[in-house]
Formats: sequence, C-alpha cells, structure tokens
Amino acid sequence: MSTLKSLSITSIRNILQAELKLSSGINLLQGENGSGKTSVLEA
Repeated sequence: MSTLKSLSITSIRNILQAELKLSSGINLLQGENGSGKTSVLEA
C-alpha cells in the first residue's frame, strides 16, 4: 500500500502556498469555516 507523507499546494482557491507534513495513520484537518479544508481535500 502507498503512503502519502507530504502534500504541497500552490494557488488552489484561497491557498496561495502550503506544505503539509503528514503522519502515519490518520490525519485530521480542522479549522474555521472558509479556512481551506475542502480546498486541501480537492487538491
């Protein structure tokens, strides 16, 4: 099985640039409405 270790996002909706380092297992996205959670999932 493949494992995603990091995610780099540039110019997706309201996210200009982001670098996410992911842990093994389950990773959660948490934030206020309009903070970009759905944008990360769609990237």
